[in-house]
Amino acid sequence: MQSDDDQTEENNAYVVDTSSLIDAKLWYERVNGFWSFLGSLIDHKRVIIPAAVKSEVDDGDDWLKNFLNRYRHKIIDPNKEIQEIINDIDNDYNGYYSMNQKDYADVHVVATALYYKEYYKKNPRLGTGEVEVYVITEESLASEENNHKPRIPNVCKKYGIKYEKIRNILKLETKIL
Repeated sequence: MQSDDDQTEENNAYVVDTSSLIDAKLWYERVNGFWSFLGSLIDHKRVIIPAAVKSEVDDGDDWLKNFLNRYRHKIIDPNKEIQEIINDIDNDYNGYYSMNQKDYADVHVVATALYYKEYYKKNPRLGTGEVEVYVITEESLASEENNHKPRIPNVCKKYGIKYEKIRNILKLETKIL
């Protein structure tokens, strides 16, 4: 029996925010191994890209757009359950996301993570035990007095979702860094 301390990398799934893809491009654009690694995680449904994130990328960087286009069949459109979670989060934040379209992908990231957290509780991966779902974002936790807009880490904390920065996927996956 596997303890929580002995979790293998297959026990992690990551829902990625646009900010992390942009940051990764800045740091790792010329490191093909990183992008092959990330692509492999996408192929194995361990890195999850919500359609709202893909849409933000499509409005910006051509390099990232081309990278994600290779995995367009893996992009997650919000199903009925994810849309209900999006609505619940938006309601919890007094309609902030529906009124601020530039931050709308943020709620999709957190809602998708919540959906998969529950999904994996009901449908554990064969032989891997419980799956830990992380949100990957470059945003930082806002202090209570500086929380004029909900930041992804604050929303994650409220809903019990772990969050990390993109560079920490390497640490979580390899356990050698």
